Parts: sequence; structure tokens; C-alpha cells
Amino acid sequence: MENYKIKTEVEISETNIEEILDSSFEGGSNYWLMIQGKDITRISKKFNGQRNIVKLILSGASIPIYDYEEGIKLGELSLVDIINALQAMANGKDLNGKENSHLKWHFKNLIDGNDDAETNDVIVQIATMKEIVFG
Repeated sequence: MENYKIKTEVEISETNIEEILDSSFEGGSNYWLMIQGKDITRISKKFNGQRNIVKLILSGASIPIYDYEEGIKLGELSLVDIINALQAMANGKDLNGKENSHLKWHFKNLIDGNDDAETNDVIVQIATMKEIVFG
């Protein structure tokens, strides 16, 4: 018996991406993620708080992301990075091309509306660092 692959397109709205970022910043990624040396839950003078960071990303800005404990730069986070991460996850790969079926599971949770802080953390990790580094 043979198996057949059926490809389909999924629309991800700006609201979906806003929810991914909110969930990640509010709990999914705040154990590893800092912006400008600040805990994401604190208000930064440069970005004027979490809500403005989300708006900046949605408007096309690329935000440097730092490790919470080490303070070292881990990468950048932008709308393009998030879209690329989602496409890779839909294909069951990270952005380094490494296959990981668990990424498909997280992507399915997102499109089914069953995503949570863990799924959104994975999305932000893939978008920022090209792979799952934490957790």
C-alpha cells in the first residue's frame, strides 16, 4: 500500500502572529529571551514595552534577541523570520534543514487553534536561532 502526500496552503493572519508573539513574550520564551538586556516583561525605554515590540516586529523591524542568563546575542527576530520558521515547521524541519516531526505537531496545533506557550516558544526559537535550543 502506498502513501500519498497532499500539499495545501494555510493562511496565517497578522493576528495569529501577534498572538504567537504575545504568548511567547508573556510566558513561553521569557525564561530564555531578553531584548536590549531587559526581561521582556519590563518596560524598555527604547521599545516602550512589550506591546510596542510586537507592533515593531509586525511593521517589519528586526529586533535583536539576547540570552536571559548570559546576556549574549542569540539572533534577530522579524516578521520574515517568523514566516520562514512557520514554513519550515510545516515541512517538519528547523531552519537549518534538520528534520523534526515534533515541529509539524506544533505547526498543526497552531493552525488548529490548539497552540500554547510551548508551541509559541518553539516558533520564536526557530525564528530567532534557526533551531530549538532551549527546552
